[in-house]
Amino acid sequence: MLSILIPTYNYDCYRLVCDLQAQAMECGCRFEIIVADNASTVPIVNLDRINSMEHCRLIRRKENVGRPRNRNMLADSARYPYLLFIDADAEVCRPDFIRKYLSYCTPGCCVVGGKACNLSVSDKEYSLRMRYEECREANPSYRKSLTTFNLLIDKSLFMAVMFDESLSLYGNEDFLFGADPRIREHISFIDNPLIHDDVDVNPVFLRKTEEACANMLKIYRDYPDRELYKYSKLLKYFRLMEKSRCATVAAALFPVVKGGLLRNLTSPDPSLFMLDVYKLLYVCCLDAQSKKRRH
Repeated sequence: MLSILIPTYNYDCYRLVCDLQAQAMECGCRFEIIVADNASTVPIVNLDRINSMEHCRLIRRKENVGRPRNRNMLADSARYPYLLFIDADAEVCRPDFIRKYLSYCTPGCCVVGGKACNLSVSDKEYSLRMRYEECREANPSYRKSLTTFNLLIDKSLFMAVMFDESLSLYGNEDFLFGADPRIREHISFIDNPLIHDDVDVNPVFLRKTEEACANMLKIYRDYPDRELYKYSKLLKYFRLMEKSRCATVAAALFPVVKGGLLRNLTSPDPSLFMLDVYKLLYVCCLDAQSKKRRH
C-alpha cells in the first residue's frame, strides 16, 4: 500500500528508517522503505544495514544524478500505489505519524504533512535557519507551498507530472512541481509534522538560499505560461519591479547594501524582512547579469 521514499546524500538516515519501519509494522500495512543514496562523497557505513531490515532496501547511485532525478527514480522503483517522500535529515516526532498518513491514502491524494521546529538547536551560528524555520516553515499560516520534505502523494498522480530534471541547483524543484495545475488542485495541508534534524549554519543556509533563488529565476523564465508569480511572494515582487523598471536599479544597489544585509542575517537576531530583501535584490542582480551576457 505505502512506499516510503528517502533520498539521501552524505547523511546517515539509519535511525529515521528504523523509526519509520517500527511504526509501519505496528500498523500492519503493506509497505516498503527505499533509501536512494545519491553517490555520497562521505562513507556512511550505517546505510548498508538497511538492506538487512525487513521491507527495506538501499539503492546506491554510481553517480550523482541530481535531486529531481533521484526522486523521480525513487518513485519509478516504488511498488505500491501511495508514495511518502521524506528527506533524510528528518526526525519522527509523533508515535502515530504513519497511521495518520494511512487515513489519507486515497486516489489522487497529495498531502503535505509539515515541519516542526527543532527546539534542540540554540547556538547563534544557526540563528538565521532557526528563525526561518520557526517563523515560516513550522508556522501553519505560512504553509502555502508543496515541499517534499514530508509529502504523501498518489503514485499515478506523481508519475503524470514528475520533477523537472533540468534543474541542477539546490531548491525549488518542489515549488515548480506543486505549481503544476494537475498537482495544485489536489494539494492539502495537514498537521503531521517531522522535525528538521540537520540545521545549517548561517553561511551554508545563505549559500543554499542563493542557489534556490537562482533556480527560482530559471523556473520563472523557462515557464512563462505558468504564471508562477501567483504562488511565490519573491516572484510576485520581482515581476512588479520588472514592470516598473526598478529591477535594474535594484541590481545596481545590491552590491552596495549586501554587506549590511549579511551582517544582519548572520547576527544572533536576524530579520526575515532583511532576508526577503536580500533574496529580491539577489534575483534582480542575477537577472541583470544574465541579460548582460545575452547582449
